[in-house]
Amino acid sequence: AAPRQRLVHRELAGTFVRVPADRFGEGVDDALREMGSFLGADRITIWRPDPDGELLTAVHMWSRPGVPAPRTSVLRVVGSEMIRRLREGRMVRIDRVDGLDDDWRIERTLLERRGIHSMLAAPLMVEGVFGGFVSLVNHRADAVVDGGKVSVLRPAAGILAEAFARDEAERELLRRARRDPLTGLA
Repeated sequence: AAPRQRLVHRELAGTFVRVPADRFGEGVDDALREMGSFLGADRITIWRPDPDGELLTAVHMWSRPGVPAPRTSVLRVVGSEMIRRLREGRMVRIDRVDGLDDDWRIERTLLERRGIHSMLAAPLMVEGVFGGFVSLVNHRADAVVDGGKVSVLRPAAGILAEAFARDEAERELLRRARRDPLTGLA
């Protein structure tokens, strides 16, 4: 990776070492703003699955000034080729939404409705378990999803996945510390 890309990764990892547990969400928002600005994205979003795995919810989002907010922050994943690939731990790169074939009709319809021209998505995987994904989208037809963006987003997704896993573990430890293990009372 180029020196600037390594610096972005180092800063991202450092964010989650320094941020207190009660400010984790702020740390994620700062990281998305930094990554989105560096990558020239219109929007960068972290999507997390619900317990049954059929819906994904946008839990953190950064948008370039002037980019309209999406109408919904929930995605139904049944039948999605993109989600199938992400669950397998694969990156998804869509250079042109209007160029997607019929295997991708769900994604093409959804992305066109949202005015998205190109997209890059990286899975959030911890020990082979899918924990959602981070997406970078562009509403501008001239925006390019290139290899440089892939080389930044892929490792950034790994850092974010580990940060979410750590945050969840810390929350569980706090919950257990506040409850009596015998009675379950707080």
